[in-house]
Amino acid sequence: MLLVVGGAIAALAATATTPKTQPQAAPDTHDVLPVVVDRGANADFAFFWQVGEKHASLARSLAVFQKPRRPEDLLPADEQHGFGSSPGFTPEPSRARLLIAVGSARVDAYPTKQGDVCYFLGPLGGGSCVPGLLDGALPQVTRGQVWGLIDNGAEAVDVRVPASGWLHAAIGRNAFYLRLPGTILAPSEIVVRERSGIRHFYSIRRCYLAQISPLAPLSPGPC
Repeated sequence: MLLVVGGAIAALAATATTPKTQPQAAPDTHDVLPVVVDRGANADFAFFWQVGEKHASLARSLAVFQKPRRPEDLLPADEQHGFGSSPGFTPEPSRARLLIAVGSARVDAYPTKQGDVCYFLGPLGGGSCVPGLLDGALPQVTRGQVWGLIDNGAEAVDVRVPASGWLHAAIGRNAFYLRLPGTILAPSEIVVRERSGIRHFYSIRRCYLAQISPLAPLSPGPC
């Protein structure tokens, strides 16, 4: 039945005198993620860059915050006070959600009253608060772990690792996680694939502490 219907539609389109212009599919996106790969206490972190896709409220756009809370969404004791309040910035840890847990690693997030989302990797993996995503995702690289936020349409995250090829990250609720094999600190590329077919490419730019300006330590700078 589906084949018959499809053929009928094709026949009608062929006989139309003024065929309609087909809408163009959204293009793939390409971004560069600088990541420090030095070893040491202050090394191996991703830069936090300007997001390119600001929502009126990222907290309301992510599906995970529209679902009822579960017992496992309760924050661990050492993460319940991760981000302090300030004028115009009010985190709401009581609305936290567990996005994904793999082994001892877990990614949690909670909204702010202003609509931002605070997210972090535990235990002791770091995180940030952001108003939006960068082309559908917000990848991070932390001590050999590849993780971050993804939008509601993301269905797969592939990570290319030097000498190991492509690996598949685990997908949770608006988040992904992968621990890199061996002593590898950073991948060479991250690809987020949407259900629509759009792909978001994030090329990794490997940086070293000596390349970072002391005046702007979280800026990509010359690396």
